[in-house]
Amino acid sequence: MALGVPFAIVDLGSNTVRLVVFERVARFASALLNERVFCALGRGLAGSGRLDDAAIPPLMASLERFHLLAKSLGAGEVTVLATAAVREAANGPELVARIRERFKSVVLVLSGAEEAKLSAAGVLYGFPGADGVTADLGGGSLELVDLPRGRVGDFASLPVGSLRLAEVGRASASEAAAEIAGQLKRVAWLDRLRDRDFYAIGGAWRALAQLHMNEIGYPVHIVHGYTLGRKEAAHLASRARGMGKDQLARIEGIAERRLETLPYGAAVLDEILARAKPARVVFSATGLREGYLYDRLDRAERDKDPLAAAAEAMGGRAFRDSGLWERLEAWTRPLFPGEDAASARLRRVACILSNIGWREHPDYRADQVFSRIMHFPFLALAHEDRAALAAALYVRCGGKIGKAPRMLALALLDDDEQERAAVLGAALRLAYAVSGGSPRILDRAQLRVQGKRLELAIGGAAVAAGPQIEKSFKALVRAGKFADAKIATAG
Repeated sequence: MALGVPFAIVDLGSNTVRLVVFERVARFASALLNERVFCALGRGLAGSGRLDDAAIPPLMASLERFHLLAKSLGAGEVTVLATAAVREAANGPELVARIRERFKSVVLVLSGAEEAKLSAAGVLYGFPGADGVTADLGGGSLELVDLPRGRVGDFASLPVGSLRLAEVGRASASEAAAEIAGQLKRVAWLDRLRDRDFYAIGGAWRALAQLHMNEIGYPVHIVHGYTLGRKEAAHLASRARGMGKDQLARIEGIAERRLETLPYGAAVLDEILARAKPARVVFSATGLREGYLYDRLDRAERDKDPLAAAAEAMGGRAFRDSGLWERLEAWTRPLFPGEDAASARLRRVACILSNIGWREHPDYRADQVFSRIMHFPFLALAHEDRAALAAALYVRCGGKIGKAPRMLALALLDDDEQERAAVLGAALRLAYAVSGGSPRILDRAQLRVQGKRLELAIGGAAVAAGPQIEKSFKALVRAGKFADAKIATAG
């Protein structure tokens, strides 16, 4: 796998086949292309022991398109990851040989253990240091991995995928439920999940998360990192497992192809929650494909903060001087005495992203930046932290939190968190007013804080106090509710 060039992964699953072309091998790699086709290759496998012959011609046509697209985007290689359906089917080796001969691509038929470990690696890609149990529910199988403090522990691969269960359930819903319960009993170590986090991967479970978001009017429509307490998740799963296709079809946002399998995905989740009693369910959009990427990173790259890596990729081009954001981090520090590590991390990222709106029209800059932060595919960023970051950068670009009733995501923040975001945004806006984006000029100014007293000390002709600096300073004073403030200038 060549570094610095795009590379492509084809995930050949029991229900879907998906192409993802990543821009490069890195701790944060944007997808240049992400395309999925429902093929139901594993339909009927439980009874016949074979891949569905009718699904193979459209599958090969999709693979033809996928390879052409990947090569046109400059992918140095295309790797096909084949999972449960292909490894279990009697005609699986025949299909693998056909793909290799036709496309000259690498085809890896993953064992259950390999699939489980790559899915767990995908969770670590999206949630560094995750502690809990990961579960990847595909069409043909369920992969479970114990993940104590970011290390891969025990694992299991069970034949209870949502497509397979749907076939059993058409004959008898009680038989499908018994199959789930019986398979889970084989995993004695699943009891370790009690009061820990359960990381849910897979399309059926993502659809469940979207269903819940729609029902409660949740303001951030991003599945990755969406979190439910055990009782709330159990209530959702219990309701959804009893829904029929007609009932689900009336719910906005659920793909038609998920109507049959979603109740069985809900049944698996319901049984796991009843058996293992985790503290929370955390939905993950990163899994097998991202795990394959993560598995190929060297140790130094793996240890990077993926949020900072994403911010640097997103905001690096916005700086005329690459040293500015580090100066901004130091410049804003006096405003936040005693901040914890998580708050300092978020402030650092805000500094990295502080100039991403420089190309936008000034009248729309704040709104555009807020929208970009709320929708960018960051990793390792809780939804409330995303809202705080977006709010800070909204203020940095001239927005006023109190005059933005349409910013529904602010409902995720309490009053103190909103105030902190406003102070950070106002401080960044003042920093640019003082320096014009030059770190050498910013070095001639300093913020001094003593309790509720704020002083901006500036010196030199380049940073002589003027209307723009005074206006931005007053905005910071209001945001921080300082009782005493002044601008001190040197001769």
